[in-house]
Amino acid sequence: MFSKIFSTKNIFTVGDIARQEITLDEIAFVIPKINDQILEAIENFNDFTLIEKSGEFISYKYQEGIRIKIYSTTENHLVQT
Repeated sequence: MFSKIFSTKNIFTVGDIARQEITLDEIAFVIPKINDQILEAIENFNDFTLIEKSGEFISYKYQEGIRIKIYSTTENHLVQT
């Protein structure tokens, strides 16, 4: 999903999908970029419709109405956790 958008391999799933829940309300990811970089990278892809943005995350509606939540972080923070 993000391989055409981000060059980093440090994209991790979190939340319900990481816990392998049977039903999902959303698919959540952690990406080591700041929110502005994420917004800029995704804005040119028509598959994503912005729903909400905050200091902690950005939410999109993806194909077929799937809700995607992206948490931004830094490379250093990923290493620490």
